[in-house]
Amino acid sequence: MDKHTMRAIEKLQKREHFLRMLNDRLARGIITREVFEREQAGIYEMTQLTPEENRAYRQYTRQQAKRK
Repeated sequence: MDKHTMRAIEKLQKREHFLRMLNDRLARGIITREVFEREQAGIYEMTQLTPEENRAYRQYTRQQAKRK
């Protein structure tokens, strides 16, 4: 696995983690829907893949699908 693929996987894992935490805070009533949407947009912006990472991740997922 090259560095772009590893970085893409790390970013996507972080995104999933932050979104789960944010969703939990919304479900508990700690934050409002407006705050949720604003923070969600920030999470997507923060974890957006670069073109190289996106290409590497798509190639990686295709390779993994072929193995199954």
